[in-house]
Amino acid sequence: MTGHYNVGKYGLFILRSEDIEDEVENILNQYCPTCLEEPKEIDVEKLIEDMGLNLYYANMSKNSEVLGAFVFNKGVIPTYIDDVLEYKKYDEKTIIIDSKIAEEEDPRLKFTYGHELGHFVTQYDLFHVNNNQLSLFDIEEEKQTAVICKREKVNPENTLNKRKKLETKEDWQEWQANYFSSALLIPKYTLRIALKDYLDNYDVMDQTPLLNKLEEDKLKSLINDLSETYNVSFQMMKNRLKTLKYLD
Repeated sequence: MTGHYNVGKYGLFILRSEDIEDEVENILNQYCPTCLEEPKEIDVEKLIEDMGLNLYYANMSKNSEVLGAFVFNKGVIPTYIDDVLEYKKYDEKTIIIDSKIAEEEDPRLKFTYGHELGHFVTQYDLFHVNNNQLSLFDIEEEKQTAVICKREKVNPENTLNKRKKLETKEDWQEWQANYFSSALLIPKYTLRIALKDYLDNYDVMDQTPLLNKLEEDKLKSLINDLSETYNVSFQMMKNRLKTLKYLD
């Protein structure tokens, strides 16, 4: 990451939502500057490849309970092949996506790409172990091979203001990855461009959220148009508008 952040009690960087927004913008500036020129779909799969990460598809559970994983350190990940459990070795800097959601082009696919990339950006520097620099005092058992992301954790709903429910290291890891994915798929900068006509007519002294004054049909139509522009779900776009306080 480009910013300098303190490490908290769970061994994670202390990141505000604004910090993650900044990191997303820095990445897009470096790898896809055109992604910040106008509202449009973000090709996350290409971005992953451009950033030099490995991308694999595998079944890490029998029923797609596990949607993805990010590998911090070379190690073994349980993988099902024809319903038979095997242990496959993966290299560091690897994103693994559930084969089923990829084959079926499940709506969760894009968000899962962004989620796993979020684990890399926000957490890799903390959990990657350089084997060339290990000393006798390093405890190998503490090395985390990967973060395994279950279906209920990979969720744009978790980007809303629910921090009081974040109680464990896993909760915070998944919140950071979820927020990163939402900010990446719907960049804050281009969303302001998309809402320019509304912002131009907004009274800064009015404390009402920007879009709350729209009639229900007009609001629904706007969210539909935005979700089509970014190729995300209606609910994800609505959540993003709420997160950025354009809507209650």
